[in-house]
Amino acid sequence: MQEGIMMKQTNDVQIYTENNEQLNVSRWGITREIEGDFFRANLDFSPYNERISILDFNIINPDGMNEFIGIIDDLANYNEFGKVWGKIDENNSSLFLDNGFSAEAVIYDYFGFKKNAVICSRFYGDRGKSKTHSENLSVLETVLAKAEEAKNNNNMPDGYSFKTADTGDLNNLASLFKEVFPTYPYPVCDPNYLESTLDHIIYGLLYNAEDKLVAAASAEIDYSVGSAEMTDFATLSSEQGNGLASILLENLESTLPEKNIHCLYTIARSTSFGMNMVFAKHGYRYTGTLVNNCNISGGFEDMNVWCKSTYPQKIC
Repeated sequence: MQEGIMMKQTNDVQIYTENNEQLNVSRWGITREIEGDFFRANLDFSPYNERISILDFNIINPDGMNEFIGIIDDLANYNEFGKVWGKIDENNSSLFLDNGFSAEAVIYDYFGFKKNAVICSRFYGDRGKSKTHSENLSVLETVLAKAEEAKNNNNMPDGYSFKTADTGDLNNLASLFKEVFPTYPYPVCDPNYLESTLDHIIYGLLYNAEDKLVAAASAEIDYSVGSAEMTDFATLSSEQGNGLASILLENLESTLPEKNIHCLYTIARSTSFGMNMVFAKHGYRYTGTLVNNCNISGGFEDMNVWCKSTYPQKIC
């Protein structure tokens, strides 16, 4: 373990120590800046997902990359985390790909017009072995073959209405997420957490004729780069099959141009025919699969990456 940087697990909390500083952390994790002699980086530690996310980094000289990778390895191994990943500027991706990372997917225009992000990942133990590889391929092949014929206009059911969430909707939204998701990578079943995200997440809601919340999704915006992740799709089992996810996606997309968002992407469960079809038929492009990326619905799952650029000269 690199001296001065440590993170230990005790039951449901984490104790992160950097330069003798100790912090108690919930299972959802913490974002921390770490520094070496020749690098600086912001990392997100997620005990729940057993994963480290590279949010940004700066390598001061050629020795910095070796130092950075060494510390990442130490932090991952000490905590028994199985994956490190990050959305890396395509121009810098070789720094990672030449040091044991793999390119799992691309998000076109993520950092701006013709400025793509490569999702670079490093695995530990068996985390890099997909448990659903054959099923992933079968679902994807079927989706790509049928996407064109599945394109249609999804009409809002009679009496249903779309709105974006405000604080008065958050208890209903948390209850919906709790009913739909046995587990989830983030604490979306907590109204307080949902409220804390309203500055950068638009939650789209569908209420039925009885004013009951029956489906929801979100656009998580990174204003610094002009991108939005279309995510958190949840529909009550009694409402599935009615095209509500497509209606949510169309309505959420319509809220984004005024916010100067030009890159839309999603990370969808690889074995979900329905969700992959929703994005395929709405013009998103499949660019890769993230192996064992998220703890969702009771275990680690592979996730497919789909993206769409709304710049005038589209790339994907």
